[in-house]
Amino acid sequence: MHGRRASRIHLATAVSSIAIAALLIGALPAFAQTKKVHSRAAAKADQGAPIFVNMTRGMDDLHAASMGLAFSLTAVKAGRQVVVFLNVSSAAFAAEDLPASVKLEDFPSIRQLLSDIVAAGGKIYVCGHCANLMKVDTKKLLPGIALTDQRQILDAIPPHALSLSY
Repeated sequence: MHGRRASRIHLATAVSSIAIAALLIGALPAFAQTKKVHSRAAAKADQGAPIFVNMTRGMDDLHAASMGLAFSLTAVKAGRQVVVFLNVSSAAFAAEDLPASVKLEDFPSIRQLLSDIVAAGGKIYVCGHCANLMKVDTKKLLPGIALTDQRQILDAIPPHALSLSY
């Protein structure tokens, strides 16, 4: 009698395990579909995410600087919220007297790219400390560029922003 009871318990456990496995297997297509929907929603949300562009390259690398600013302009024209931070050697670009000749080959001038970003609704900040080191007169910045410090730039970065560095 003890053996039969143990067999019934094992049989019940096996049947329960098979039933649970069947339920889980049956739920897999629904789970996969839910995962696809969530993945699409996340991708769609990222399409509109704000963009923070950290610019560190200056006159020493006009290629990187031009690419970063051209990307920023493209993003703001596409309707993205864009914040550009000019720091390290890129702080030199904030100077009101930045010559229009500062440009890379077939790109618009750095001055023009900055102006276009502001005109399209982008925000541009320059690190005050970096500007001083680059000998930029912080009272004479290009129109639309705001002087900032570390605390203020943290506040200016939009929540959930995608971050790029050039």
